[in-house]
Amino acid sequence: MALAHDTTTRFPALGSETTTDTTSGNRSFSHAGSASAKGVSVAVMVGANTNGLAGVTYGGVALVLTRTCIDTTEAGRSTIWSLPLDAVCPTGTQTVDLLTCTTDAKVISCNTFTAATTGTKVNASNNVDTTTSTNPSVTVVTTATALLYGAMSGGGASFAAVYTAGSGYTQTTGADFGAKAAGSQHSTSPVASGSIVFNMTAASDDWSIAAVAYEEYTLAAVVPPIYPTPAPRSPSPAQAP
Repeated sequence: MALAHDTTTRFPALGSETTTDTTSGNRSFSHAGSASAKGVSVAVMVGANTNGLAGVTYGGVALVLTRTCIDTTEAGRSTIWSLPLDAVCPTGTQTVDLLTCTTDAKVISCNTFTAATTGTKVNASNNVDTTTSTNPSVTVVTTATALLYGAMSGGGASFAAVYTAGSGYTQTTGADFGAKAAGSQHSTSPVASGSIVFNMTAASDDWSIAAVAYEEYTLAAVVPPIYPTPAPRSPSPAQAP
C-alpha cells in the first residue's frame, strides 16, 4: 500500500472534548491498526507545561520523543512520539502504554499509517512555541514525499469550535482543557518534498504547534551473527586407538 493515513484512536475515548485523563501511573489502551501499518505517530496533548508522562510504547516498542511545542501563556504542551529508526511497526490491534503519567489533564491521539516499503522514518520536524496571532502554523522542510502529523496547544475552550484544519489537512483529535485547547491533525495525502506549511485556521489567540513528516523507508536488513567453526578436537590418550 502507498503512504497513507491508516487509523486514529483517542485516549480517553471521546465522550466530549472535555473528556481527559488525569490518572497517575502507567496507563494503556488499544489501537486497531491495519495489517498494512508501517508507521506510528502518537500526539500527547497536556493542559499544563509538562510532558504528562515519561514515555510511550506501541506494541512493546519504545517510541522516541520527536518534537515538542509549548504555550506558556495558557500552560499547554504537545509532544509527538515516533518509532525509532529501523524498528518494525507492529501490525493489527496493539497496546499503547503510557508510562509514569502525572495527574495533569491529557489527551492522546495514536495514529498509524501505511507505506509501499517495509517501513517508514522521520524525514523532518519543526515547532513554534508561544505565539499570538491568527492561524497557527509551522513550516517543515522535507527532502522526500511525506505524510505529516502534528498537534497544537493554545487558547480557546473548544478545539473543534475554534480551530479548523488547514487546506490539505484532516483533524483527528481535540481536547478542551477549560480556558485552553489542544488538537491534532494530519495531511490528508502525501505531500511532495519542499517547504510544507502545517497549519490550522483560527481567530487571533495564543498558540504553539509541532509537526513531524514521515517518509517511506526500506528497513535495514537484519544480519544474523556468524560464529566461527570450532577446530576439531584431538582425541585424548584414553580415546586414541
